[in-house]
Amino acid sequence: MNAARPRLLMAVHSPKPAGAQLVALGQARALAPDHELVVAIGQGPLRAPFAELGTIVRGPTRLPIWGASPARWALDTGRAAPDAIRLAAIIRKQRIDAVIANSTVLVAPILAARLAGVPVVVHAQEAPKSAPVRAVFRFHGALADTVVAISPWIAEAFAGARANILLNPVGIAIPPPQVRPARADGAPLRLVVVGTIDRHKRQDLAVAALAALKGRGLDAELELVGAEADPAYAAEVRALAQREGVAEQVRFVGQSSDVPGHLLAADALLLPAGEVTPLVIMEAMALGTPVVAARMGSIPDVVVDGASGVLVAPDDAAAFAAAVVRVRDEPDLARNLAEGGRRRVEQHFDEARSHQRLREELARLIGARRGRASVAADSALLAQ
Repeated sequence: MNAARPRLLMAVHSPKPAGAQLVALGQARALAPDHELVVAIGQGPLRAPFAELGTIVRGPTRLPIWGASPARWALDTGRAAPDAIRLAAIIRKQRIDAVIANSTVLVAPILAARLAGVPVVVHAQEAPKSAPVRAVFRFHGALADTVVAISPWIAEAFAGARANILLNPVGIAIPPPQVRPARADGAPLRLVVVGTIDRHKRQDLAVAALAALKGRGLDAELELVGAEADPAYAAEVRALAQREGVAEQVRFVGQSSDVPGHLLAADALLLPAGEVTPLVIMEAMALGTPVVAARMGSIPDVVVDGASGVLVAPDDAAAFAAAVVRVRDEPDLARNLAEGGRRRVEQHFDEARSHQRLREELARLIGARRGRASVAADSALLAQ
């Protein structure tokens, strides 16, 4: 390895192509030109892209977040100790300068960094709502050198922590302005929900909103773009569409490699639920697609109601339907949301700014560690 470049261990909690993991891949691509990377990641679709950027080692153990039993928590927590010893050995062997964990569900990399005496940065991207998650947050706030909070809402959960709390919203690679397809007169309104189909994403609420639009006499279609992570829930959503008489207007697209194409074709993106900041909000805003989203979690930190999107009460299908009607019937509103959304992403959610903040924090931590090592070496020489 090139000794002139800092060496980083990046721990990625999952090899699946989802939000936090794709953010980590973007960070790796930004850091690779001037850092040596060792990436701890499991077997899966993202392993190959990370392998192009650095050395791959076995992925870290992770904690559960939603709905796990106490026995599962105990099992996964117990696995963290031996995994921390393994990672600490890698840190020493590879002469790692700093550790980056992409999620708070990772505790072994933090323990490993402490054992090996190197600084560690943890990205907090989970909703601090359950007692187990708040306990995990306390762990990171006490042991990490820096916690990167992706929104003010998450940053507040670390009040009083020993770690430095760096507010650094995630960002996207902003595409050039796009020409949106013209909408034919009389064509149905096109709505889209993007995200894995599971109960936390609340696709059922989007179907209920579609039914409410039908009740208003408005012709609309709904695309559900995303893998069916919970087949039982997907079946419930299909059954709901059938009961509401909108089954022919709901299309289950599945996982797509062309999410921008679906967003550009849509008259509005619906976000029925989401505790943290789904990247698809930023992607839609960057493409000029109006956003109608639930007012919950970190979403208001991204969407400014009436300026870059429309926020509605959670669990209120009628409110979603009313917001969609406004977007359709008020051309000035739709135009202002498209322009304001694009402007807000450019000003606040450009991934280049996020990457630069992370690079600066790593430089600060590594520089401080090297400074302490230099002082210790000088003191040892003077003591001889």
